[in-house]
Amino acid sequence: MDVTFLRDIKHGGPADQPTAVAAELAAFVDAAQSALLVAIYDFRLSDTLAAPVVAALTGAARRGVRVRIAYDAGKPSTQRVAAFAALGADPAPVGTQQWLQQQFAHTGVELKAIAAPSGKLMHNKYAVRDPGSATAAVWTGSANFTDAAWSRQENNILRIISPALAAVYERDFTQLWSTGDIIGTGAGDRGETDVNSARVDWAFAPAEGRSIDADLAGLVRAASGRVVIASMVITSHGVLAALADAVARGVPLGGIYDGGEMSPILAE
Repeated sequence: MDVTFLRDIKHGGPADQPTAVAAELAAFVDAAQSALLVAIYDFRLSDTLAAPVVAALTGAARRGVRVRIAYDAGKPSTQRVAAFAALGADPAPVGTQQWLQQQFAHTGVELKAIAAPSGKLMHNKYAVRDPGSATAAVWTGSANFTDAAWSRQENNILRIISPALAAVYERDFTQLWSTGDIIGTGAGDRGETDVNSARVDWAFAPAEGRSIDADLAGLVRAASGRVVIASMVITSHGVLAALADAVARGVPLGGIYDGGEMSPILAE
C-alpha cells in the first residue's frame, strides 16, 4: 500500500508535486492489461498535467484495455441553478463533461455521465486496474483529477494492490455504470480485507451511509487516549455528538477543518 499526502504548493508543498502526481497516475494506467475503471467527481487538467494522463488512458484503449470513466454530471445548466438549490443539492463541477468529451472523443475510452435526479453527487475518486487478476489494484483517496486538487488543496492518494479490494470497487463501479445514478449504489458494500497483514475496512455511500456514520461515531466513542481528525466539513450529528462526548470525558481532541465550510455549523 502506497500513501501520498498532498500539500498546497504555496504553503509547503513541493513545486513539482502536480507533475509528480500526473506521472504516478499515468504509470498506474500504463500498467493496465485488461480493464481500467475510473469513477471521478471532477476531471479537468491543464495541458501540461493532462498530457501524460490522457496519453496513458488513450494508449491503454488502443492496446485493447477496456477503459471506462464514470463522472459526475449532476449540476444543472445556469438557468436552473435556483431550482437546483431548492433541492438542497450539492454543487458540482462545471466543465468536466465538456473536457472529457474533448479529450476522449473517438479514442476508444468510454464515458458515462452519472446524474442523480436528486442533484446529489457522485463524489468518488477512484480507479480500479485489472479487476479479477492476481495483480488487481485500486487508486483512491480524496484527490480529484484537477490542477487544484494536486497543487492547492490538502489531499491524500492511496495505491493498493489487492484483488479482494479491487473486486469490491469493481462492484460499486458496475452499479454506477449500469444505472447512471448513485441511488441504491453501495448497498451491502461494507466489510474488511487484509492487505499486507493490515486490516482494511471499507464501505460505500450512499446506501451504507448510515452504517459509515455509526462506525465513525463508534470509533470516537471508543477513544480513550487521543482523537485526531481531519475533514473538510462535519455535519453528522452522531459524529459531532461523539466528539463533544470525547471532550467531556477528557479525551484530548485535535484536528483540522475547512473554516469556510464549517463556520455555519460551528455557529450552531
